[in-house]
Amino acid sequence: MSKNKNIVWTVSEDYSSDVDTKTFLCESYYRLALLGMTQKIYNKFTIEKFLSFHVNSKSNYKDLKMVMALTIENAIREKLFEFRPGTRDFFDEFIKDLKSKYDFIQPSSIGEELERAYYSKYLKSARIANGSLEQLLIEIENFNSLETYELLNFLKNTYQKYFHIYDNIPALDKVEKFIEKVKSKQIVSPVVVNVREVEISDLEKFNIESAEFTQSIYEDLKEVIDRSEIKSGAKDYSAIVERRYGKPIARANEVKKIENEICTGIHENVKLYFTNGEYNLKDSFFKAQAEETHRKNLEKYKADELHFKRAVINLKEVLKNSILKNSEQYNIRSTTGELVASEIWKSLYSNNQKIFKRNYSDDLGDISVDILLDSSASQTIRQSDVAIEAFIIAEALTSLNIDTRVMSFNNFFDHMIVKTYRDYHDSKLKNSEIFKFQGSGSNRDGLAIKLITHLIEKNPHDRKFLIVLSDGKPNDETDLGLIGMADLGVENYVDEVAKYDTYNSIMKARLMNINVLGVFTGLEEDLETEKKIFGSDFAYITDLKRFHSIVGIFFKAIANKIN
Repeated sequence: MSKNKNIVWTVSEDYSSDVDTKTFLCESYYRLALLGMTQKIYNKFTIEKFLSFHVNSKSNYKDLKMVMALTIENAIREKLFEFRPGTRDFFDEFIKDLKSKYDFIQPSSIGEELERAYYSKYLKSARIANGSLEQLLIEIENFNSLETYELLNFLKNTYQKYFHIYDNIPALDKVEKFIEKVKSKQIVSPVVVNVREVEISDLEKFNIESAEFTQSIYEDLKEVIDRSEIKSGAKDYSAIVERRYGKPIARANEVKKIENEICTGIHENVKLYFTNGEYNLKDSFFKAQAEETHRKNLEKYKADELHFKRAVINLKEVLKNSILKNSEQYNIRSTTGELVASEIWKSLYSNNQKIFKRNYSDDLGDISVDILLDSSASQTIRQSDVAIEAFIIAEALTSLNIDTRVMSFNNFFDHMIVKTYRDYHDSKLKNSEIFKFQGSGSNRDGLAIKLITHLIEKNPHDRKFLIVLSDGKPNDETDLGLIGMADLGVENYVDEVAKYDTYNSIMKARLMNINVLGVFTGLEEDLETEKKIFGSDFAYITDLKRFHSIVGIFFKAIANKIN
């Protein structure tokens, strides 16, 4: 891996930047050199942001990345050879490996079809590309700009033209026949269907040229065609949001009331969507995707479970010796709380429903803790770590009978998705729901904090704590996230405006006597801005495994202030 990084660093002449080889699907020295040259010529961070909005969350992200890689290579290859002549040897080796690959294996995706056709003259083989595939290649080969804006604009238009359903969609009955034809491949689980199994003529005819089909997406396709959700300028994307994030759990009239109160100013027309991640469709593609993420998060936890359990015990001790230090714990019978098995008979044979035990504390009053997780696409690469750390904190808090709520937020279309993993009075067993944490979309930190403040304000606890984990980049560009979309009627949430709004939301929360801790996982260059937003109760961590330790220090500091 160190050699890979050195190649990128040497070509880019920037030894301070991180190296993300996934940007180019880098599996060769040649493409690593291309990645380095890309970082030298184009704006690295702008491209990464573009990837997070347009590519990383898509099911056919590998095809989209191949289009980007070929486009950039076409524009900068000769510059690379001129700047670093030795990379010609990398290119020759790359072509040799590519020839070995396609001499024995047929392309199994649109991306591989493009790759084989693009390099055909170097492979000394026939160029196999018909219809729109050939058209796409010609456009890629004609692109030669070294300007970042022109590159991203070209990619946006290309993705819109070749990787979306067009306006000229055929009659629904024809599409249904096409869908049935694909379904006849006998797919019974959400496994990707090889696009090559469907005749290319059909794909071109119906303008669905590069989608990765799954059984669960067939109905999505019919609905999009039927309702013309994208191209007709429709404003209601709730059905798409529900398919992606699960069914809503809040009543529409209650949500509308909250929206009227908090979705104002720059957040006007943003819709709130509360969910717990439960899906209506058993065979939903996104349900399968969520379950796979859940499995991976749990798997990572199980791999080092002993260490994480020790972390829970350590944090629990810190809490006992800080915010609970001078509190006398006692419990009473209640209608909610921890079930007392020996008392169940009372509810069966009398009107006494107090069969639960609730813990209370004197002196400093009872406590609530809210953990708010940024679940935007930037967290995807660290989602297992976020889930594990949030679980550790929740385990320590709930084992001390501290009312704890864990929620996440991200933005998608004109909606802010608010997912609840556990609420104040839920059983400790609900902590395991946190392993369902998954990153996607963008983030309006200010609105999320405004919402959680609104919710916390209504609880009766004496001492209220809010822990916010964010990448420190409040960003929701509503006119960039999806190509070809109608105007969503929601203002862009970027740069200084977004940062100032987040700062205001935190200040208002503190004025409500909510103790706020900001935990920042972003770039060091944004550190000063984040300090201004969060003030002294702020922590910058480069290693997410320190998250729970930082929380312990925060509670100690708050306890010292109180005492």
